[in-house]
Amino acid sequence: MPLPDHPVADPPASGLPTTHLIVLIGPPGCGKSTLARQWQAAAPDRHWISTDAIRAELFGDAAVQGDWSAIWQVVCDRLQTAIVNAADAVYDATNADPRQRQRILETARELGFNQIIGWWVQTPLEQCLAWNAQRDRQVPAHVIERMAQQLDRSPPELAEGFDQLEIIKPEFCYQIPQNPISPLRDCGGQDAQAPYL
Repeated sequence: MPLPDHPVADPPASGLPTTHLIVLIGPPGCGKSTLARQWQAAAPDRHWISTDAIRAELFGDAAVQGDWSAIWQVVCDRLQTAIVNAADAVYDATNADPRQRQRILETARELGFNQIIGWWVQTPLEQCLAWNAQRDRQVPAHVIERMAQQLDRSPPELAEGFDQLEIIKPEFCYQIPQNPISPLRDCGGQDAQAPYL
């Protein structure tokens, strides 16, 4: 599904280039990786940092949870590479736990990202389960349900440290606007402003 692009922010006062990090938030099967893939395809110099892909590289299978400290080290290395290249990046993980979100936000700030945007993908649980059933690698249904419940209990908030937090719902066919601050449009071409938190 087409998706909104990140906004163009004013250059920071330090004179350093504005480097965006998009933090995806949502349970397995909600469409996060599809959004990340489309976002990167629009500008191939963007960095897509996926914990599933890192697990596959380290352990031979994305389903193997493995040693989180080893996974996190690769995440940090790839965030650093994006900063060195002055490239925007997307962090593709569930981020259902507020402690996970706090860690990525603090780490990204320390590394030099100066615009951090949360994309909270609010796909209904039933649709997540249906899409998950179509995957080659399926996540157990109880894991998807648990993460969805966790997000219900502890939803992401701007106060966590995001510069912007955008809700993405599958009923909208988002398009990357020519003017990144123009309203998003739904499939019928009518203005369909996404809610902001």
